[in-house]
Amino acid sequence: MSGREYAAVLHEAADFFEAHPYLPIPEGAHSLVLFYEHPSPAETRWLTALVANEGFRVQSSSSSGSDLWVKQLTRGSLVLVLPPFTSKPS
Repeated sequence: MSGREYAAVLHEAADFFEAHPYLPIPEGAHSLVLFYEHPSPAETRWLTALVANEGFRVQSSSSSGSDLWVKQLTRGSLVLVLPPFTSKPS
């Protein structure tokens, strides 16, 4: 799925929530989390550089061993879960 296709899914999801404004949302659901499973080393390097350039901050997850790349948004945060990449950009 491309970024454009995912954006279309998000727009559809937004339409659903706008149509049901009183739908209860679980407490603490202030983050949109995307999991990248099994990217190649080249994809991991590319994604790591991209999110670092876009202002995401890395947080290592001791429980999964993955890196959590977090970007604070106006009303929540966007989190990308990537396999650890040992030479992260600063």
